[in-house]
Amino acid sequence: MFERPMQFSSGPPQFNLSKSFDTFGPISSVLPAVDSLDNPSQSNLNCSVNNELRQQNSTADLIFDIPYFITCLSEIVTLNLGYLIFACIPAGINVVEEIFLRDGDIVTTSIEGLGTLRKRCVRVGDHSRANIVPDTLTDELGYLG
Repeated sequence: MFERPMQFSSGPPQFNLSKSFDTFGPISSVLPAVDSLDNPSQSNLNCSVNNELRQQNSTADLIFDIPYFITCLSEIVTLNLGYLIFACIPAGINVVEEIFLRDGDIVTTSIEGLGTLRKRCVRVGDHSRANIVPDTLTDELGYLG
């Protein structure tokens, strides 16, 4: 999920902090070991919102494979056992297509070999710079009203 006001609060728009709010990284309470996956480099990924398929792709389509990504990231930050890395989203949910998550939406994600996770979106409030949103988003999403 993204917090669109935070995304547009700087120029040019940035995406990292807008993915960093509490509750924005829902995960299961159980994670299988990587070696339990048949082929992590070719796992199918699916995401639906309210039972409508929005994203469907494979880890085989990543620009950089997972070992390369971990190698690069580990040069910047210490990675310890149990850390989770959130990265890379396939096409389907983005600001260009003007498809946005709303309060109450049910997001279902599945990764082949790992399982399925279903979570309900809950809007908890605005941050201090929530008024910095393009007009086209404020009317549609009701951020300011």
